[in-house]
Order: sequence, then C-alpha cells, then structure tokens
Amino acid sequence: MNVIRLANHDIWKIRDGNELKEWFSKAFPRLDFGSSNNPLIGQEELDRFAANDGLTLPPIQYSPELQVQSPTGNAAVVILGDAAHTFPPDLGEGVNSGLEDVVALDEALTNNEKPGEMATAYSKARKPETKALVKIATYGAPFQYGQSGGLLTVKKMLWTLNFAGRLILSKLSFGLTPPQLAIQISQTNLPYSSVWKRAQILTFSLWTVFAGIMARAFGLV
Repeated sequence: MNVIRLANHDIWKIRDGNELKEWFSKAFPRLDFGSSNNPLIGQEELDRFAANDGLTLPPIQYSPELQVQSPTGNAAVVILGDAAHTFPPDLGEGVNSGLEDVVALDEALTNNEKPGEMATAYSKARKPETKALVKIATYGAPFQYGQSGGLLTVKKMLWTLNFAGRLILSKLSFGLTPPQLAIQISQTNLPYSSVWKRAQILTFSLWTVFAGIMARAFGLV
C-alpha cells in the first residue's frame, strides 16, 4: 500500500489498523476495505501501515557533474539514474530518465575505447538532459498530492491558470505554441532539453507581449 500526502495530513496520526480501515472506508466508500471476506487491503497490511512512520519523498536535485576520471583517462566513474537526478514521482519520469541514461552510457561505451573518453561522451550527452529534467520536475506537476492552504493555494491556482492557458493557446494556434510541460513530455520524440527550451521561449514571448501591452496602456511607448 502506497499513500502520498503532506506531513501534516490526518492519516499520519493513525496508529491502529482498524482505525485506518475506517478512514479508508470513509475516504473511498465505493471500495471494499473489510465488509467482505476478500477485502481490498488485508488486516495485516493495515496494521503494518498504521505502525509505520512513513518516509519523505526525495527533494528535487541533480548532480552538476556526471563523471570523474583519472588524469590519464585510463579510469573513470560515471553516475546515472537516481544518483544523477532525484525527484518525487510526479511525472513518472524516474524510470524513463534512468533508462535513457543507460542507453547513453551504452552508446558511449560502444563508441569510445578509453574510459575517460567514454565518461566525457556520456556526460556531454546527459548533462543538458539532466538539468532540464529537474526543471521540468519542479514546474511540470507540483500539486498532484492535494497540497493546499495559505500560499500553497495561491500557487496552485496560478499553476492551474498557467496550465490551462498554455493548453488553450496551443489548441488555438494548432500546435504552433507548446502545451504545458506535463503534456509535452508525453511526446516521446522530444528530449527533456527541447521540452524545457520550448517552454522557456513561450514564457519569454508571453512576458514580452504583456510588457508591451502595459507599456502601451501607460503611454510609455
């Protein structure tokens, strides 16, 4: 059983399996948590979950360097997967990006004989993608877990407006402008760096248009 909620959520205060079963039954009334002989979640799992303190999701971060090598280049170490980039499972890109690292490493091993050259080629291929990936993870879908309250509610509203606005603009322009990041990454032909670059270009363009309108409105031009 896997539950993702903020640290102050009521579910983390529950320490009894039966109480947890009651909470799930109220939260998801259409699911069977104990009314039959074959419940969705067994009592043993409910007791185990209730006794567990839970874990925190990893912060969004990445390594600015993906390799280190000896002065002669005869020995080298590279990092990939979660060692190179970590983030919550917001966009489902953890496994995908890790596999892309493996493919890039395989290509570097195939095309280079010396370990140092291999490490340099791998790092050159993956550093821009790794940096773009953590940016996408930061802004792509940061409110999937029902975060709300105070400033979070305002941020969520602004993010939702941004998401809807970019999607509508993309539809009206027949795809000339890119949709929001979370939608763009579903296009398998686009690397992460291209997705992030397209989003940044649109952001800059929109701010430029907005600044022009405001300047015109206040008679500055």
